[in-house]
Amino acid sequence: MQKLLSNWCHSRVASAVLLLLCFLFPIFITNGLAKSTSQTPTPLEHAPVASATAGEKIPIHVRINDKDDVTMVRLYFKTMASSWYVFLKMKRDGKNSFTATLPPVKNDTKGIDYIIFFKNQKGAMIKSRTQRMLILNDYRSAPPPTEPLNVMTEYTKAPSELLDFAIPLQVSVIADQLLANAQPFVYPPITVPGPATRRSGSSLGTLSGIAISIGAGSVGIRYRSSSGQ
Repeated sequence: MQKLLSNWCHSRVASAVLLLLCFLFPIFITNGLAKSTSQTPTPLEHAPVASATAGEKIPIHVRINDKDDVTMVRLYFKTMASSWYVFLKMKRDGKNSFTATLPPVKNDTKGIDYIIFFKNQKGAMIKSRTQRMLILNDYRSAPPPTEPLNVMTEYTKAPSELLDFAIPLQVSVIADQLLANAQPFVYPPITVPGPATRRSGSSLGTLSGIAISIGAGSVGIRYRSSSGQ
């Protein structure tokens, strides 16, 4: 009788382990694929500048991870009071990183809108969403030097006025219309993983909100969604 009971227990444990392996294998594969996908570099990486101080130059940085060589990067910008975009060429300062410096603006300027644009060797053109930077007043600092800055525009003629900049901008007209024809960059979705669940006793931990535990001759599986249900 004791031998039969022992064989029965071993059989139940073996069945439980086999069931567990069959359940875990697709989860490990799925998690591995998700991890490798999440580690794929984002083509356009930029930390938006939320605010800047009036009278100061504003550096803008971007990292572009394109499998095809990047041939052109531009920084389009305007003040909130203006409807005219002008642009600067962004210079390469690393393998995949580029930078440009926005000119200082006057006190009482509400903000600056800017767009990052790039083109690769195959002709694909991508633009970021419009970023808005708020300007903080600083009435105590001396005005910046009034040396003019050369900028460019894609409009058929130079803007009649460029409002709120603290230094003069000398505008050159460029015949191409690249920004209007660029494809908007598709930003990756933001995902929030489900909360980890724990269970007292013997447990294999959690996998994406799934808790698995092994008892004597049984397997317990519990799932908890990201909403906690």
